[in-house]
Amino acid sequence: MSWQRSGKDHSVLLVLPSGIYHYKFIVDGEWRYTPDLPFIADEMGRICNLLDVHDYVPENLDSVAEFEAPASPTS
Repeated sequence: MSWQRSGKDHSVLLVLPSGIYHYKFIVDGEWRYTPDLPFIADEMGRICNLLDVHDYVPENLDSVAEFEAPASPTS
């Protein structure tokens, strides 16, 4: 997995099977979630963001070219 940075934004491209995923971020050594995105609390009150991935294959693969991972650096 390789993070890409653009200014203050960071991104990563992952190919995931269909399903619902729970995720958090580590910021300054602390687990955090994004309240602007869908989230859920478990029975202990811990909050995670949710990502619902559906099977989707675009008709025109050229339309996803901007999401292709960049080449690995030589060093």
